Formats: sequence, C-alpha cells, structure tokens
Amino acid sequence: DIELATIDYFSPNLVFYAGHPVQLLVQPDDVARFFAQHPRGFVVTRSDKLKRLTQPMPQIVEVARHRRFLRNHDLVLLSQPTDFALHKDSVAR
Repeated sequence: DIELATIDYFSPNLVFYAGHPVQLLVQPDDVARFFAQHPRGFVVTRSDKLKRLTQPMPQIVEVARHRRFLRNHDLVLLSQPTDFALHKDSVAR
C-alpha cells in the first residue's frame, strides 16, 4: 500500500478512495518525519499553504495539481524526488 498523509487539508472522500487511513499532519516537521518513515509516500496539501512546506524542505517535489471548483486554491500532491516524481510531466492533470 502507498502511504498517504495530508497537511492543511482534509476530506473524508480522500480516506474512502485511498481505502485505508490517511495520516493528518500538523507542522512542516511532521511532513519531514512522514517522508523519513515512508520514502515512497505522498502528502496532499493546498497550494496556498505550499510555501510553508517547501521552504524548510526544498527536496519535496510537486507530483500533481488539481484545480478545485469554486475555490481559491488548488490541491497539490507532494512526494520526495524519485524516478516517478522526476517524470511528473507525464502525469495527467
């Protein structure tokens, strides 16, 4: 199973479609610990909150971005640099 976490965002739909519990992270340090424990994991966050995560952890890669209907922010899927993340342009948006 792929480990999934969120920070500054949560939706019950995410848990349903993931098919297993999703970790709720609070601080940027929690994201660093999550990736240390789950090197192939993913974190979902809001685009307007992204800067507070990427400044202390520049190695985080944006894998995908989803525009939200009638919202002022997108949802962003983050991971650590891997072969998959390096080819993010081939991922459908």
